[in-house]
Amino acid sequence: MPTETVVIEAGFPVSEPFEATDEVHPLTLPGGRAVQMMHIGPYEQMAQAYIDLQAWMQEQGLTPASGMWETYLSSPMLEPDPSGWKTLIIWPITWHSYLVVLAAGLVTPEGCDQPDNCRP
Repeated sequence: MPTETVVIEAGFPVSEPFEATDEVHPLTLPGGRAVQMMHIGPYEQMAQAYIDLQAWMQEQGLTPASGMWETYLSSPMLEPDPSGWKTLIIWPITWHSYLVVLAAGLVTPEGCDQPDNCRP
């Protein structure tokens, strides 16, 4: 979990592009390689999920990039018991670190059978 000040934005999928207003602006999430982790439980326990995800990335030789996001798959209004709340944490990784683990044979990319065929 980041230790510095962070910018928080709420987003919703839309069916077509729209013009920004004073209150709402379009935002496109970055494409590329990312790791993800499903956190199940109260939001107050998500800091540990970030710590675990960072440790896993380090073990795999992956370097986190900026701009991680969370997708909330449960609604506290519909599911009042926080022990069942599901949050998907998505954290982009640097392309360089992905190529390093790819070259080492530690990952098998989808649709990319040779490192020379893999481009960001």
